[in-house]
This record gives sequence, C-alpha cells and structure tokens, in this order.
Amino acid sequence: MRKGQYRFVAGFLLVPVVLYLTFVIWPYIQTFGYSLTDWKGQSQTFDFVGLDNYKALFQDDIFMGAIWHNILFLVFIPVITILLALFFAFMLNAGGRSRAGGVSGVAGSRFYKVVYFFPQVLSLAILAVLFGAVYRSDSGGMLNGFLVKLGLVDANSPVEWLNEPDFVLWALILVVVWHGVGFYLVLFSAAMQSIPRDIYEAAL
Repeated sequence: MRKGQYRFVAGFLLVPVVLYLTFVIWPYIQTFGYSLTDWKGQSQTFDFVGLDNYKALFQDDIFMGAIWHNILFLVFIPVITILLALFFAFMLNAGGRSRAGGVSGVAGSRFYKVVYFFPQVLSLAILAVLFGAVYRSDSGGMLNGFLVKLGLVDANSPVEWLNEPDFVLWALILVVVWHGVGFYLVLFSAAMQSIPRDIYEAAL
C-alpha cells in the first residue's frame, strides 16, 4: 500500500474511531470512575471511596443471586439450544427411513423447518405477550389451564410460574431456547445438506 493510500484510509477511519471512543468507550471509563466514589447521582460533590462499593455489592445476596442466574443462563441456554437444534437438524435431513433415493429426512421435514424457524421472525414484544398468556398465574393461563384439565393442579391454587423462585428461571430459559433453536437448526441443516449423501449411506 502506498503512502498516500495510508492517509486515505486513515482519513476515513478517523471520524468513526473518534465517535466510537467518545460515545462507547468513554462512558464505560466514566462509569467505572463513578463507581469508585460515593456519588448518589444527584449532587455535584462526591468523595473517592475506592473499592468499597464493590465490596458492598458482592456482599449483597440479591446481586449474588442475579450473578448465579446469569451463570445458569450462560451455561444451560447455549447447551440446550445447540443440542436440540442439532438433533432436529439431523432428523430433518437424515433421520428418516432410508429409501430408494437415498438418505432423507423425516416425513414432512420441509414443513417442520418452517415451524422451527417461525419463532425467529417474532419480535420480543410478541414473545412477551405470547408467553404472558402461557404463564398467566390463574387458571385462565394456557399452561395452568392444561394442568387443571389433567387434574395435576387445583383450579383454586394455580401455579404462579413467574413468581415462584423454583420455576421462574426455567420458565424464562424455556422461552429463550424455544426462540433460538430455529436459528441454529437452519445453520446445522445447511451444513448437513452440503455433506454428500453417499457418506450417509456408507455410514448406514
């Protein structure tokens, strides 16, 4: 690259880099600086307290519980989502009965691909409304109504899915997994379709 080209590229990068440093990096630095003070968010005066705020934070049971829940999210959601997507992708591409035409997916695999990918086109607002109806804390909720019909839950004391500490985390994980499986299923399906069919047949 010639010397003039370096200047040309640097000229185009200068403004975006300055904007990124100003509106992204600097707020992080400023926030970290505030965390080392006793600033309450209103007064203009504050004193430096060092790491006292962090010590108090890690002694807070609510904060530690939130950290633990985030760790569970980071562990369970990717594992469950990818395993389910891989299983469904295999069933839709090579899990059907071997026919004269070679290895194929289960019957109706094209329809199932649309069904599995459908949650990806739903916005977060629609998901909130949809699962708000599913997890309603009275017998009119979809899940509670189903359990009442089966006789597993009393209609007068339905399960409060989003208020019970033992259920709420797993209820939210279920929503996130249901929303994300379709995306990875499409990726795995594209990879499996690029594998020659004779390799599947040789494996069988």
